[in-house]
Amino acid sequence: MHIKMKYIIPVLFLSCILGACSESLDEINIDPNRVTEIDDAYLFSSAVKNTFGSVQNERKLQLYFGSQYSHFYVVRNNSGRPHDKYLDYLFTDDYNVAMKGSFTNAIKYSNKVVSMTSEKGTNNKLRNAMAKVVSICNYTRITDLYGNIPYTEGGWGDIGVLSPKYDEQEYIYKNMMNTLKECIEIIKNGDPLDGYEDFDPLFDNHLENWTKFANSMRLRLAIRARFAAPEYSERVIAECLQDDLIENNDENARLFSLNDAYHYNQWSETWKVMPWKMSKYLVDWLSNSHDPRLTFWVAPNINGEYKGIENGMADDLFVTIKWEEISDPAPKLYAGDMPVHFLTAAEVSFNKAESELIINGSDANNYYQDGIRQTMSLWNIPLDSIDRFINEEPEGTLFGDTENMLRQIGTQKWLSLITNFTEAYSEIRRLDYPVIPKRTDSWLEKGDTDGYLPKRFLYPLEEISLNPEHVNEAIAQQGPNEITTRVWWDVH
Repeated sequence: MHIKMKYIIPVLFLSCILGACSESLDEINIDPNRVTEIDDAYLFSSAVKNTFGSVQNERKLQLYFGSQYSHFYVVRNNSGRPHDKYLDYLFTDDYNVAMKGSFTNAIKYSNKVVSMTSEKGTNNKLRNAMAKVVSICNYTRITDLYGNIPYTEGGWGDIGVLSPKYDEQEYIYKNMMNTLKECIEIIKNGDPLDGYEDFDPLFDNHLENWTKFANSMRLRLAIRARFAAPEYSERVIAECLQDDLIENNDENARLFSLNDAYHYNQWSETWKVMPWKMSKYLVDWLSNSHDPRLTFWVAPNINGEYKGIENGMADDLFVTIKWEEISDPAPKLYAGDMPVHFLTAAEVSFNKAESELIINGSDANNYYQDGIRQTMSLWNIPLDSIDRFINEEPEGTLFGDTENMLRQIGTQKWLSLITNFTEAYSEIRRLDYPVIPKRTDSWLEKGDTDGYLPKRFLYPLEEISLNPEHVNEAIAQQGPNEITTRVWWDVH
């Protein structure tokens, strides 16, 4: 499947009609920019594009926060340094950009489609279900980063909600899993003629793929919540495993890039103005485990070596670094035609492996190795190199006690998420694998967390100012508005 101009035109058209995005959550709740006058097909196409391939906040959300918290990259420029040093004074801007990026684009569009296709609108159940799936993808990312968020009222300004209430994350997660179950049944039994032919840039209106994606998304949520709500999550996991899931890379939830003037991978443009370096944590792991992905992801330095830089380095040492001796990412990681992946067959396989290991007490090795194969195949690793890693390297096979096997599953899932940085960050917090050590050395910044990986994002100052009553309620329920406060599912 390839992105065609038919998917680009609706997005450009919608951008021209809607104009600039509003600058705060309150503003988008006041004025939805009269999107009621636009066909819901245009809105849906734009919602998908902004969910899976938007550059709206890639630089700050994904590169500054996500790639450094997940220990894939180290950003060289000064504006990205505070994030890598675990500092929390960013709420005046960066936390605000991260939160409103989804609310002012994808959620606004997808929620409007939900409203337009409801029983009070066109009563198109299939389109309604597809739009709800897209909304849930966005709500998931925001709640994973902040905890309690505006969920039932967030992004619904066109019906007069000026100060949306914040819902507790446990409610949000369970409601999303229940809603996805309903959507799966509707999509599974839907008529493609009722869908978004010519306006679906994700699966080209193939409902079987949408069913697999929605069920795989539900499995992701259940796995993430399983320590906080084990009985509920295990029941959902069992249901997901009985239904169709993403099984191979051809079914991945991804947007293709053409590397042309209209549709290209945004990292290629970011790289031109803001190059970054590879994290020592990632490079050392790949090198020490003899992982063939090393040479596909990491470029050799001036000496022909694969060498990363430590995350969180103190300023006085950072300024002495000889950058030509630190590896860049291989061009594959920022190529203009690299697809934007949101949920892959590899992640599903690792979720199956964890389910088999923990819930069913069964042999999870086949799913584990399938996840490795799917990840490596996605990056065009030669088959003989994949076989060698799986058959000869210790990390290619599950071994040891249950906890060690969880370490292996978590670490390989982390690797599979290399271009999905905030998702990798959430997985590290959930399972505590791979282990990101506390910073104790004097030449490493301990930031505002005493050297521990931050647990969440701060509610931004702008939102606190505009919606103080509900933000303060969320803080009272969840805990202090600090980056050391855990979100609901982070209990392992």
